[in-house]
Amino acid sequence: MGSKAHSWWWRWASPVDLRWPEFLSFSMVDDLLWLVVTMVESVALASLLCFFFLFCGCSF
Repeated sequence: MGSKAHSWWWRWASPVDLRWPEFLSFSMVDDLLWLVVTMVESVALASLLCFFFLFCGCSF
């Protein structure tokens, strides 16, 4: 037995083999998740700005 015959099992899978099946569409899930993450980040940034001005103040 040659070493080339048994060397196929350790190779990396090609990107074509690693893709999701075509019938699984995650665009709705991605859109919803993006909306939720964007809203949470917006609230976090706005509250950070408000807390800064509330507790640290704008003392000029």
